Amino acid sequence: MKRLLILCFLSFSALPALAQGEADNWYFGQKAGIRFLPDGTVVPLNGGQIATTEGCSTISDADGNLLFYTDGRNVWDRNHLKMPNGNYDTGTGLHGDPSSTQSGIIIPNPANPNLYYIFTVDEPHHDNAAVWPNQFNGVYSDQNGTVPAADDGFNNGFKYSIVDLSVTGANGSIGNITIRNRSLTTYNTLSTEEQKYKCSEKITAVKTADGNGYWVITHFIDKFYAFKVDAAGVNEAPVVTTIIPVVPISGYRRNSIGYLKASPDGTKLAIAHNQVGTQTGQVSQNGVVYLYDFNNATGVVSNAVKITDTNSAYGIEFSRETKKLYVTNQGSVLQFNLEAANISLSKVTIVNDGQSGAIQLGPNGKIYRTVNGGLALDVINNPEADGALCDYQSAAQPIGGPPDATCTLGLPPFITSVFSVSIQVVNTCLGDQTNLSLNVNTAFDTVKWNFGDGTPETAELTVPAITHVYAQPGNYTVTATVTKDGTTKTSTKDITITTFPVANAPQNLVECDSDNNSSATFDLTVNTPLILGSQSSTLYEVKYYNSQANADADTSALAANAYMNTLNPQTIYARVQSKVNPACYVTTSFTVTAANTAVVGSDEFTLCDDAADGDDSNGRTTFNLSQVSQALVINNTLFTTRYYVSLADAQAEINTLANNFYNTVPDRETVFARITNTAFPACSAIVEIHLNVSPLPPAVTGASLTQCDLSVTPDGLTQFNLSEADGQLTGGISGLSVTYFANSADAQNNTAPLPLLFSNTTNPQQITARVGNAQSGCFRLVPLQLIVSANTTTPIVLETCDDDGTEDGFTQFNLREAGIENGANTVTYFATANDALLEQNAVTADFTNTLPIQQNVYARIETNNACTALQEIRLFVRRLPDIDITGEALVCLNTRQPVTLDAGVAGNNPSFEYEWSTGATTRTIGVTQPGTYTVTVTSTANAARCSRTRTITVTASDVAVITDVDIQDLRNNNIVTVYAAPANNVATEYLYSIDLPDGPYGPSNVFENVSPGIHTVYVYDTNGCGVTAKEIAVLGIPKFFTPNGDGVNDTWNIIGVNALFYRDSKIYVFDRFGKLLADIDPRGQGWTGLYNGTPLPATDYWYVVQLDNGRTVKGHFSLMR
Repeated sequence: MKRLLILCFLSFSALPALAQGEADNWYFGQKAGIRFLPDGTVVPLNGGQIATTEGCSTISDADGNLLFYTDGRNVWDRNHLKMPNGNYDTGTGLHGDPSSTQSGIIIPNPANPNLYYIFTVDEPHHDNAAVWPNQFNGVYSDQNGTVPAADDGFNNGFKYSIVDLSVTGANGSIGNITIRNRSLTTYNTLSTEEQKYKCSEKITAVKTADGNGYWVITHFIDKFYAFKVDAAGVNEAPVVTTIIPVVPISGYRRNSIGYLKASPDGTKLAIAHNQVGTQTGQVSQNGVVYLYDFNNATGVVSNAVKITDTNSAYGIEFSRETKKLYVTNQGSVLQFNLEAANISLSKVTIVNDGQSGAIQLGPNGKIYRTVNGGLALDVINNPEADGALCDYQSAAQPIGGPPDATCTLGLPPFITSVFSVSIQVVNTCLGDQTNLSLNVNTAFDTVKWNFGDGTPETAELTVPAITHVYAQPGNYTVTATVTKDGTTKTSTKDITITTFPVANAPQNLVECDSDNNSSATFDLTVNTPLILGSQSSTLYEVKYYNSQANADADTSALAANAYMNTLNPQTIYARVQSKVNPACYVTTSFTVTAANTAVVGSDEFTLCDDAADGDDSNGRTTFNLSQVSQALVINNTLFTTRYYVSLADAQAEINTLANNFYNTVPDRETVFARITNTAFPACSAIVEIHLNVSPLPPAVTGASLTQCDLSVTPDGLTQFNLSEADGQLTGGISGLSVTYFANSADAQNNTAPLPLLFSNTTNPQQITARVGNAQSGCFRLVPLQLIVSANTTTPIVLETCDDDGTEDGFTQFNLREAGIENGANTVTYFATANDALLEQNAVTADFTNTLPIQQNVYARIETNNACTALQEIRLFVRRLPDIDITGEALVCLNTRQPVTLDAGVAGNNPSFEYEWSTGATTRTIGVTQPGTYTVTVTSTANAARCSRTRTITVTASDVAVITDVDIQDLRNNNIVTVYAAPANNVATEYLYSIDLPDGPYGPSNVFENVSPGIHTVYVYDTNGCGVTAKEIAVLGIPKFFTPNGDGVNDTWNIIGVNALFYRDSKIYVFDRFGKLLADIDPRGQGWTGLYNGTPLPATDYWYVVQLDNGRTVKGHFSLMR
């Protein structure tokens, strides 16, 4: 009998009704659910309407009946109706968020069983914070969602709402929200940045030390906020603890991700920070996990211990006895030993599967892990054990819900410190020693047991386990009275003591194996009434297994009504058990055997017609039915086969045919074979078969094959391709094959066949052909006459030019040009003499040589399918003249100097002829005009007169025409830009220089920092057709002059003006009062600093220059002495 563990907890407190069932129902993910039964087993749970990516919370009553559940926005009652005041879609939702790690937790009112508090934390999104205090109305940067589907656009912070189950909602919901979204402050109200976010995504709860209330705890930045809930309600003034680490809001929203959990004994807190980043909205691989002491009397958090640095911590959970801590971290589950001297160094990786999700302690003491997108939960079966002994099982707990229900990232949190007592029972069969035990999460003082069978109650014991033997079957109520510190707690459990059943002898089963795979379908239940005998099927049942171990463990029961065996024969184990108490059982066994049935090969059997009855074409012969059976039945030795002329005779097993059967229906007759398993006669089959008599190939007379003799001196001996006679011998009938032999004896025995390429030894020579039917194997012998004819011919020469675009010595010939075909004969071409002789590998008349330059091919000439001659044809591929096929030249239109064009021939080949597009026939010509010129070079060295054409492109160039010179002068950086265009619109490029006719020249037509004065610009044609020059003037105005008679700067005038440039310009000099002092001739020596013959003082003077191109320039200069 297999032991079934029932895991529960004992809590000594003043809290009413929080017994065993508050955490029995879990709704999470996409409409997923599971339910915990009183014995600790877990079953899929249907009906849930929740659709959340992370946060969720569920609450049930003490008996495990669902009360309501939430995703942090919506609240559903026990009938899965949304409470009217908890409906996000209608604007009455709570301010949690399904994408918040722990969007909410449900706390009961300690004094009123109808009142519950839903504490919610929003997802503090950086996009909402960026527009605070306004509502965000854009597309969320990391979720691609919008308001209101993804979020309401605000960071709502930490809030609570009140559910009253005594109220009926307008839609009939059992319970409704009476107070909604009351704010609790978990941030510094003087900090604008903290107001933007308000909270993290973490929340947990733990029972107070006095047992009269709860602490609801959250975390933000570097502070824990503990709010006390008691009979009076929620104390909105939290106990605040400032403690490391600092998780900056500069890394929100992602810094807010991760779980916060309290230990079941209420003394520890563990927190998972998914990251501690510093960039808003960005991912940082620097998560961390911390462990703290929690004072459940004061709400103070202390003693921070960093457990581990992680890439991205998320889920976190304590074992039931607070011995182990489990963390989910970027695809792995880590275990830490909380009893170790160095907790951080105790880390063990339990699994590393690349998955992510929350972990949650269940009422049965096991820990469950969700895998995003999974169809089942992973389970840690023994969380208190070290390392791999914790028994981690992937996808071990199926979820309920619709077909598309899946797990996501979150699981519902609970107040683990209020799980209570239950009794565990093992072995409840009459005569067994029944084991009774308690599971507690804290120490107790004593326990007393009452077994419910009238035996005396035990004394007060200090151990949680005891054994008892019941004397009679029946129903009993076991009571355990537990005390601690003067407080008493009573737990009861109803058990049934059941008698063992009896297993009567079953029968062995046999079924016919229709496909002989050693497997058949059995109805095992035919043994059920035999095994039960007189026992009632209402009280007892029979189940079937493929091993004794499975039968004992009651696992992997077989589909009894239609079981297919896996071994042959196979032993089946029957388990007879009480329906009331399946642990009370006995077993027996029997065998099942799949008996072979006949496996039939072909149902067609064929013999050749013969002359045994004097006629080889009447479609009748004698069949040996024993030989037919050997071919018909696989594993013939296991079966007996008899034959009948009708189905009725076969079914009645009358009028069995004799073994040597002479068919009465010509060509094809149907008979019936009855095939019986000799060991199991009940397994038999009747098969319709067909006896066929195949005809022999038709008789052929006068067959012959005539071949040519290719030798220089024909001797009548040559090689034949015997397959050329196949058509004569088969008459063109498909399915016939021909083999050749030197004589009829070899042909009859099908020995020593001749090769198809056969050389005769006499002329003529007779051999024998065996003509057979490939399908039936029937054959006939036919004589074949071999005849050799000898004719000689003169080779024919064909020449062609290698002008197919690739000069490789290969090109296409038209073999018809050999003039052999005359309409009265049949001509076939071959690449070799041997192929022509054997009539194999024929080529087409449009033939491309396979050997370069020169190749011989052969034409086979036949009359009436008899070879009359083999004609040799010699093929020559002539090369084209070796010339350069393209060329280029240039003419200068400004000089018209002739340019010599040549035919591109290397050397002087006297066999070449030339023809130019100009009509010239010389090797070279001279041209003065641009254009395209061609010359065709023809070789007269052979009859093919192969030619090739050279194309020469003559382009034109010309000197530049300077169309304009742009001068930007009278400034610090004088710039000269030269504009040039080609004459006659030729295509060319120019290079430029200033004052340097011999260069260097450059591609830029812009010259900077040009000094004032007269300059010459030059434009050079890159094709070498010449240089164009132009003289220019760059004006400059001196900033001072020194009329002291030393010959340096003694006069002042405009630089760049002369008799050619700006000769009619006006230059005036004024003093600072505007008095005209001088009217300067631009072509003269300039102003000497005199006014009316008197030297003027050293000071600044002003000028006005009126250029003859209409430009006016004003400024001042200095006279210095």
